[in-house]
Amino acid sequence: MAEAAGEQKRKKVTIPMLMEKKKRGEPIVQLAVYDYANAIIADRVGVDIL
Repeated sequence: MAEAAGEQKRKKVTIPMLMEKKKRGEPIVQLAVYDYANAIIADRVGVDIL
């Protein structure tokens, strides 16, 4: 899927990144998605774990 103009590619979320967020007290967002379209939307808005 081609990226839209001006859209930045997010860095892959790793276990160490999640551990660091937890250590800092930042919320970690997880979402169950059941289709491709909603997975793309959730990824674009920054959901940590799909």
